[in-house]
Amino acid sequence: MRAMRIKNFGSGRRREKWPDHRLIENHPRIDALALARGGGTVASVATTMRWTNGFTATIRAEPTRLIIETADLQQVVALDPKRCGFLVRAGMLCPACSRRCTYLVENGGIFSCRQCCGLDYSSRHRNRDRWSAIARIAKLRQKLGADVSPLAPLPPRPHHNTALMRYDRIVAEIERQERVLIGEDDRHE
Repeated sequence: MRAMRIKNFGSGRRREKWPDHRLIENHPRIDALALARGGGTVASVATTMRWTNGFTATIRAEPTRLIIETADLQQVVALDPKRCGFLVRAGMLCPACSRRCTYLVENGGIFSCRQCCGLDYSSRHRNRDRWSAIARIAKLRQKLGADVSPLAPLPPRPHHNTALMRYDRIVAEIERQERVLIGEDDRHE
């Protein structure tokens, strides 16, 4: 029989902060929905887009595709409208992987989907330690039969010997997680 090593609660791999250059919000992007609302997907319409970082692109619409022209190159992107009940939802096909997407992101001078660019949304990496601490606290407080809200009073210590060590261990972990939550534990920063 193989021995199994049991990890302590919360002892998994710690993730490093996601670098800013890999966040989608820090790159110019073309929004198919906004472009369609502004009439930019109607055939023979040209739209010039300027972003705050100085990047400029001209988008010319044809019946089934968009032609994106930047200072360096010209790129063709297929339009992919999707029927949703009585409405038609605008979309584009990524030139790199042919995946249907709403946004095309500029990365290295070309536009492609966020997955091809290796980008992610900042909201998926914000307050990761804080929210995981809240979830751990709630789970541990449930084990004691206490209110799951952080920093709420804990139930009194049990009188029977079999539960004393378990109670003390859980309370110590709750206190450690609550220190992480209020920012006193510098191990997570």
